[in-house]
Amino acid sequence: MQFMDPRIDFAFQKIFGTAGGEDVLRSLLNALLYGGRDEITDLALQDPDGLPRLRGLIDSYLDVRVRRQDHKWVLVRVQVLKLPGSEQRALFNAAKQACHQVAEGQNHISPSEVVVLAVTDFVMFSDWPKVESCYRLFDQKLILKHPANGMELVFVELPKFGKTHEHAVTLWEKWLCFLKEAGRLETAPDSLADVPQIKKAFHLADYESLTVKETDIYTNKAWWWSDHKKLYAMCHGEEASRRQIEAVVKVS
Repeated sequence: MQFMDPRIDFAFQKIFGTAGGEDVLRSLLNALLYGGRDEITDLALQDPDGLPRLRGLIDSYLDVRVRRQDHKWVLVRVQVLKLPGSEQRALFNAAKQACHQVAEGQNHISPSEVVVLAVTDFVMFSDWPKVESCYRLFDQKLILKHPANGMELVFVELPKFGKTHEHAVTLWEKWLCFLKEAGRLETAPDSLADVPQIKKAFHLADYESLTVKETDIYTNKAWWWSDHKKLYAMCHGEEASRRQIEAVVKVS
């Protein structure tokens, strides 16, 4: 059996953004945003089509409205980022989500909290050793939350996560293993499939269940990302070499 790589945007939307798979997305969000606690009581995809709409390779995302145990509604935008240089994009998306809650001509609103969850396939913060980082608005001196603090940016950097599925224990660890390893596994390992939602995610990731059209889309996107990662690495290497040469020239 062959599984799609969840880090490819089409596969991610197919697994987590398909109507009927809300329990899978709920488990993922509980793991990555709420430490594995069963915090989400209700969840609705903003665009629950059978075949997820593709919004472009860089801006591929899922918009979800969730209700927590405290009865508060939260707007969550989930996206997988494949190439560096996306830090500002996450902030832009959070601001855009907040602005979209204001109807034209409306004077007073009680907006829902906005969370952008970005899963990156590269190291975004090289000076931060942890896999996950979370950002909100705070006062610099007193470390107090902004009174209208309604935006949160959460980054999960997959390359920093070193465990394999054989050693995964928590729900958080098991979902990260699924995201990193599913594309190269031939069967769903018991260590992950003991979570019903992850077992279902493997079923949704079944490459052989795709239609001919879906297979073409997934394959083309996988090739596209592979080529662009190689191109980025090559250009980054050339830029580093150029800076080294300039430094030598200056010294000499």
